[in-house]
Amino acid sequence: MAAPFSLKPYRMADTLQRFLAAPDGAEKVMAHAQLLLRLGEIYRNVAPSHLAQASSVANFKSGMLVIHAQSGAVAAKLRQLAPTLAGELTHRGIDCRGLQIRVHAVQPPAPARNPQREPLTAGSRERLAALRESLPASPLREAVEHLLARSANGHDCRDTPDDE
Repeated sequence: MAAPFSLKPYRMADTLQRFLAAPDGAEKVMAHAQLLLRLGEIYRNVAPSHLAQASSVANFKSGMLVIHAQSGAVAAKLRQLAPTLAGELTHRGIDCRGLQIRVHAVQPPAPARNPQREPLTAGSRERLAALRESLPASPLREAVEHLLARSANGHDCRDTPDDE
């Protein structure tokens, strides 16, 4: 017996596409987004590749193409090339009166927080002591002894300088 309804992935996309194109939907937003995608593609083709990789199309309003540059140096070079780039865009059918370049620096990722480290449990210390006793004299045995000694003193065993 067939399911009461069946949603296929392409039908969901079609429904969304119809909503976005509807007069009371997001037709203007969709049209502007498609224009920005087209402008981005053209921009990547006309701008020097090293500058296109370090910048992106941000908006297009009243004939002004807004470009976000990742650094001041990239922005300065793009400002020098703005008349040439605007001419290329016009040549490709875009009514571009000029470019507005803004520095939009990429935020570096936040440093990873160090999780709070728990001390060794009594059971862990006992098992490590048994391991130490079963090992012959070696760098591994010395490392286990060092770990146990730091654990007994309440130090974080994983955060030790090499010269201690």
